[in-house]
Amino acid sequence: MTPNLIEVATTCIEHGFSVIPVRDDKKPAIREWGSYQAAPMMQADVQRHFARADRLALIGGRVSGNLECIDFDDPETYAPFLDLLTAQDPSLAKSLCKRRTPSGGYHLFYRCTEPVEGNQKLACTEKGEVRIETRAEGGYFLTAPSPGYSVLEHSLRETPPITGGQRAMLLTLARVFDQRPGKNAQHSPGSPANRDNTASPGSAFNARHEVAELLARYGWGEDRRTTAGMGWTRPGKEYGTSGVLLETGNFYCWSSNAAPLEPGRSYDAFGLYAAYEHGFDFKAAAKELASKGYGAPAPAPAPRTEPSPRPVIATGPEPLPDELLPVAAFDFALLPDSLRPWAQDICERIQCPPDFVAAGIMTGLAAVIGRKIGIRPQARTDWTVTPNTWGLVVGRPGVLKSPALEATLAPLKRLVTQANDRYAQAMTDYKMEKVITELRAGAVQKEARKRLEKDSNADISALLSGAEPAEPTLRRYIANDTSPASLGELLRQNPNGLLAYRDELVSLLKGLDREDQAEGRGFYLTAWNGDSSYTFDRILRGLNLHIDAVCLSLLGGTQPGRLAEYIRQAVKGGAADDGLIQRFGLLVWPDQGGDWKDVDRWPDSEAKNQAFKVYDRLDKLVPDEIGATQDVSHDGTPEGMPFLRFDAEALGLFLEWRTDLETRLRGGDLHPALESHFAKYRKLIPALALIIHLADGGAGPVTRTATLQALAWSEYLETHARRAYGAVSQPDVAAAKAILQRIKKGDLSTPFASWNVWRPGWAMLSDRDQVAQALRTLVDYNWLWEERQETRGRPATIYHTTGWGQS
Repeated sequence: MTPNLIEVATTCIEHGFSVIPVRDDKKPAIREWGSYQAAPMMQADVQRHFARADRLALIGGRVSGNLECIDFDDPETYAPFLDLLTAQDPSLAKSLCKRRTPSGGYHLFYRCTEPVEGNQKLACTEKGEVRIETRAEGGYFLTAPSPGYSVLEHSLRETPPITGGQRAMLLTLARVFDQRPGKNAQHSPGSPANRDNTASPGSAFNARHEVAELLARYGWGEDRRTTAGMGWTRPGKEYGTSGVLLETGNFYCWSSNAAPLEPGRSYDAFGLYAAYEHGFDFKAAAKELASKGYGAPAPAPAPRTEPSPRPVIATGPEPLPDELLPVAAFDFALLPDSLRPWAQDICERIQCPPDFVAAGIMTGLAAVIGRKIGIRPQARTDWTVTPNTWGLVVGRPGVLKSPALEATLAPLKRLVTQANDRYAQAMTDYKMEKVITELRAGAVQKEARKRLEKDSNADISALLSGAEPAEPTLRRYIANDTSPASLGELLRQNPNGLLAYRDELVSLLKGLDREDQAEGRGFYLTAWNGDSSYTFDRILRGLNLHIDAVCLSLLGGTQPGRLAEYIRQAVKGGAADDGLIQRFGLLVWPDQGGDWKDVDRWPDSEAKNQAFKVYDRLDKLVPDEIGATQDVSHDGTPEGMPFLRFDAEALGLFLEWRTDLETRLRGGDLHPALESHFAKYRKLIPALALIIHLADGGAGPVTRTATLQALAWSEYLETHARRAYGAVSQPDVAAAKAILQRIKKGDLSTPFASWNVWRPGWAMLSDRDQVAQALRTLVDYNWLWEERQETRGRPATIYHTTGWGQS
């Protein structure tokens, strides 16, 4: 064992990397290493796994914060690559973690703010030998202090986060060094490279003209020499490298201001001519050159080249990563004791995941408590948490999301019915009192006129001082399909807050993405706080409609695909990237499965009645009666929301949990979207502790028991959040598995081309780009191998199985 290997492995896990021990043949030293592609090993397992190991590997992809390594197997490509990168983005070149490998190669690695794909071959020799490749999702790579690996720059904890655009630039630069035919040069498709017996105007042009000649003709100037080749400055710029003339003879452009050339592409002489003279119309360029005598009559068709030899694959297919990250199963012990039997009864009768029911119950309780009472999570500060929460349940159609949520809303709907009855009676009384008031006002006016007729200076103020009866307001508990402005008016009339319930929540969120809904989106973002004021200024409704504290609980469901699409926008900086989705702290995405059984019995009336009593008691809660405290102003007037604090033991538990949370949030190891999500737990966990405490009839400081339950919610919910944010890469793996199923069923005969997969329109396999990514995944995991066949046009790629599909 390398002396400090256990210490390094422990440090890696603390900083969000998933690690495994590796043998001297670079194979995993443990059989269960695949499980660590989904979640890092526990600290307790490090000693056991690394006790006899002397090599350590980092697992790439989302489990390690979207970690990716660019592996330079050919050392000669490393310095030119760095030179190109430094010329284009010197700060990025400096920030990457750099390692030397035992074979003389190099590793550059980083974390990306966007999901990374599986391993990719970026550059190969003409014979197909790998020069540069990546190790990312599902892969792993060895690193120091493994024997022979040395640190060149930056420690693991300094692994930089880079954007998707920066990553794309790195991969594009690496592909510059790909020597496979047709991979780099932008020229006429199918042009032979024979300088003596040219058959096309394009190749004849290349034979007679140098790329440097064309660059000078079109206004480019030499800048400085790099290890990759001579740098050139684009037209209109006095100095600075805008592209490089590679040793291969092609010109690589990276400037986005060098029109008509496009950044990230390589050009031969004919490619430059076609770009500048014919706007990339290669046929027109070739026709003009032919008229000038370039090229010769086309010879007979060249014989078809031999197919690529089948590669030697040392290992069999590797297991594909799970489509979804694993999640913790729900434990009924997380719920308040008083509501646990009711929740179990609902789940058994409906045969639905308990997660759905639990999220509905906790969100409903939060809505009833609202602003009656809050919690101050610290012993002395005035930081106050309002216990309103946002819940989102995720599952495919038909998994009983809606019936489960509807069942949990029964106590709230009972309160709605009671409120409607009280309102109807109050309106009857109001109308009668209004008639009486109007009659009395008429009599008063007559009496006032008589007095004024006798004495114009008579004091009649006492006669006119009668007050109008106040029109009753309906107590609202639930709102469904309302606009933000209407919802704001409901909250103005119901300062304790209410629950907005939507059967399909993502449709609401996507509606708020529209530019004309910017104000509504801002209103929802504010309403999550529970204690922030808001003012509507609308001509039709009146100006200065002020809400002292907007308090909204939100509950609904959605399908996995819709949520993954929405989160993808949040991860990539789209309209959803403002923290709205991260406010759904009670986000649950349970596994589906288990045996179904027919349960046909009456509901547990005792458990249901007990639940009704809990909601009734919380609806009538009087903070003073349970020992709540309230701040007072300078003149002794109560102000602000009444509150409880943690008892001494609970406070210690919460502080320990929060210290760990804040350390992780500041460690730079979390994906920014997940970091934002977990940051909202500062509000969620104290709120859940207060809800559990009150639901079980607690009075006085929030107890250790309620706090432990809330902290257990944190561990459970974190796994579901990781699944949700990791699901953005789900379609590629799912499509790859669908391809394997088609092969195994005989629907897809091998060998096959990409179009054989997408043309039939099979489920999950109708999108060309997704099929292409899925095929790359299957090649990376040794399920398929690629054969490239040269044709008259573009080279064709044919896919074969690696033996597992052959009888």
